[in-house]
Amino acid sequence: MTGNRKSMTEFSDFEIIFDTSPIGMFLLNESSKVEKINDAAINYLNLNPESVFGKPLGDGICCQGSFETPLGCGFGQQCPSCKLRLAVDSAMKAGKVTTRLEYSKILIGEEEKKRSWFEASITPITVHGKRKVAVMLNDITDRRLVEVSAKKYQVLLENARDIILIIDMEGNILEANKAAVLAYGYAKRELVSLKIFNLRDTDDWKSKPINEVGEQGILFETNHLRKDGSRFPVEVSAYITMIEDRQVLVNFIRDISERKRAEIELFKSEKSQRVLYERYRSLIMNMPDSFAYNKVIFDKAGNPIDYEVLEINEAYEKIFNVSRQKIIGKKYSELFSGDDQEFFRQRMAEYGEVASSGIELNSPIYYSKWSKRWFSVKLYSPEPGYFVSILTDMTERINAEHELNLAKENAEAANQAKSEFLANMSHEIRTPINGMIGMIDLTLMTTMSSKQRENLEIAKTCAGSLLKIINDILDFSKIEAGKLVIENIRFDLQELLNSIIKSHLPMARKKNLKLDYRCFSSLPPNLYGDPNRLMQVLNNLLNNALKFTDLGEVILTVRELSKTNETVEVRFSISDTGIGISEHEQAKLFKNFSQVDGSIRRKHGGTGLGLAISKKLVQIMGGDIKLESKKGKGSTFSFSIKFGAKGELNDPASNEIMSICDAVKPLRFLIVEDDSVNLMVLTLMLKEKGHYVEAATNGAEALECHARNQYDAIFMDIQMPVMDGIEATKEIRSREGDNQHTPIIALTAYALVGDREKFLSYGLDEYIPKPIKIDELFRVLNSVVKRDQGKIRSNEAELEIEISEEGKLINFKPETFIRCEDDLLVIREISGHIKDLETAIALHDLPLIEQAAHKIKTSSEKLEADNLKTLAFKIELAARRENFEGAVKNAEMAKIAFKTIRYSGELGWER
Repeated sequence: MTGNRKSMTEFSDFEIIFDTSPIGMFLLNESSKVEKINDAAINYLNLNPESVFGKPLGDGICCQGSFETPLGCGFGQQCPSCKLRLAVDSAMKAGKVTTRLEYSKILIGEEEKKRSWFEASITPITVHGKRKVAVMLNDITDRRLVEVSAKKYQVLLENARDIILIIDMEGNILEANKAAVLAYGYAKRELVSLKIFNLRDTDDWKSKPINEVGEQGILFETNHLRKDGSRFPVEVSAYITMIEDRQVLVNFIRDISERKRAEIELFKSEKSQRVLYERYRSLIMNMPDSFAYNKVIFDKAGNPIDYEVLEINEAYEKIFNVSRQKIIGKKYSELFSGDDQEFFRQRMAEYGEVASSGIELNSPIYYSKWSKRWFSVKLYSPEPGYFVSILTDMTERINAEHELNLAKENAEAANQAKSEFLANMSHEIRTPINGMIGMIDLTLMTTMSSKQRENLEIAKTCAGSLLKIINDILDFSKIEAGKLVIENIRFDLQELLNSIIKSHLPMARKKNLKLDYRCFSSLPPNLYGDPNRLMQVLNNLLNNALKFTDLGEVILTVRELSKTNETVEVRFSISDTGIGISEHEQAKLFKNFSQVDGSIRRKHGGTGLGLAISKKLVQIMGGDIKLESKKGKGSTFSFSIKFGAKGELNDPASNEIMSICDAVKPLRFLIVEDDSVNLMVLTLMLKEKGHYVEAATNGAEALECHARNQYDAIFMDIQMPVMDGIEATKEIRSREGDNQHTPIIALTAYALVGDREKFLSYGLDEYIPKPIKIDELFRVLNSVVKRDQGKIRSNEAELEIEISEEGKLINFKPETFIRCEDDLLVIREISGHIKDLETAIALHDLPLIEQAAHKIKTSSEKLEADNLKTLAFKIELAARRENFEGAVKNAEMAKIAFKTIRYSGELGWER
């Protein structure tokens, strides 16, 4: 009785707890059917107790699975895996207790289906000796919905493109999304340790205090700072909310850099367009360009038929002389159509295309007659159906361009005038110098006292110094104009160095200085480059070294720096033991018209251009001059240049220079020269060689002489009265045609870059600048005159003239000419040149044709093969004149002539 009474008491206690529990409870009998249900379960599940008792739990709470089959709970598709059912079975059969079981069920109500979440506790109990199960269901649907919603918001927070910052009311950053991390450049842990004030631009007065944000939120623009200190404009939308009973400020921040840089955003509707226009009205109204915003009017077929003017700025009013009140709301047809309907249709077609397709249209600059100004028009569409026209006044720019072009033309004219002035100056100065040097040379050939000879040699030296100054000025002008031509020809480096050193030996001996050079044997004997410009640089540096050295030595060192299959880099160094140059004085070097000592008491003369010219020449050839010097200890000037190491290019003219002593029969020359002194000098030079000379003083007289007589060569001055040398040459070439050719040599004081090439293009064969040197004169004659009996020489061998190393005229008898016996070697050489000629013709390469023909002509002279030599000269001349057909014609004849030489024995000597 006591046990039963105790059991009854426990059950009574259970019933009290069961009935009064705020959590829904069910008591299941041994058949797992509802035996008892408390009020909490009836209320939140909205159940009818009568419909629940005696049913399985799933049927009682209207689980969706119970409606899937007539058998009800336990037989639905999802019933075998139902967590609640499994827990009840486990409690009923095994007495197992299950607590805090979370699961969801779709419950079927009277009007709708609803998924609910429960937290269940399943406890087995024994009542009157029978096992029953108490099921406690706590509805956690609202909590789960909050959790799901929180996860969704967290995903949205992290994946939002805009920056999202959650801060407390003291400004501490509590949360930041990925966009914020990327935008500010901080790691997330760094960002959430900052205050919002650390991100604000301290100079930005637009930033809003936190306490200004009310319940309705706030929207404003400001500037924020990145971690690297850079700033960017942002738009901030902030509002206050409660999170976990804590008041926080949620900030949605958008980077508006692109928007700030964009042009005015035009309206999507007339109302929004007006609002936006008012915002930017100051910008639009103060634009210097005419601005008009227009709406296109389409017909029912979608064709543009007119447009309405919605807005204009002040520049528009000024340009078209109208007021806003009179044009806003007007149609194009009312304002501008006029009588030209075709023009109206064309304009509307353009406007309609821009408004429909969104393309931009830039009209060409046009001149408005009524306003007498130049305009450009740009059309673009901010949105479909609308277009903006921007009219820019181009008058000032057009005038500025015109003035610029005029200034350019004036500058070019001034530059041309400068070039012409230099050419004329060269001509006017060189002409008398030519007479002076020529007459001095001729006088030195006569018998005179030693004192007279000394005086004449001094006079010749002075004339030479004057000529050097002129050459420096002209070279400087060429370099300054960027018109200096650098040749690429083969030359013997050793021979060049010997010549340079020998030319400076007199000055070195006069000052008791040692002058020598050292050339390393690893250097190739022949290089390709510009020997004349190299000689000019070395002469200038050696002359300076000797000039500023009173004791000791001057040494020229030449060594190889690097070498490839095609090039060799050579370093030239000129060292002296002279006065040296301080660091302060070195700054003056290499500047135009600048000298270390520029005072009137200076010891050494000069123009101050030598080093400047040398530096620029070296730079043009791909190098640079360097200086190492100490005051009182001497200086070393050095530079390096890359030269070609192999290849077939034209031999330098120096290789063609034959001794002026080589004998030839007397020739007949015509000298066309208007200056009597120059005419006399040249005449005496040629007559000393036994040649016949006729003279003319202008081009017209030259034509008369040429009509009466034939000449072996004509010396033609360029600048003459009545008819200049160019016109006379053109007339002579026109007369002779292709069957006759008289060599014409330009004889002029012109000395600017391009003169030689210009003269050759006019039909002249060679070019001799004044003042004329005897060796240069006869070198040119040897290269251009057609000879029948060898090279030019005087009949009076004992009166041969040559310039010595010291620059003096000397008389001596020539050596007997030795004819080459190895004819086969020369024939093979010509054969190779003819193959080169055939290749050049196949390539239609006129410069290569000219080079190959020149080599054939040079080699033919060795064999005295006059016919082949003449044909080669004609090929060379045709190529120079860009006469491809003439070059091909003479090339065929040259090949036949060569075969005749090779196989028929028509050489001028016995094999």
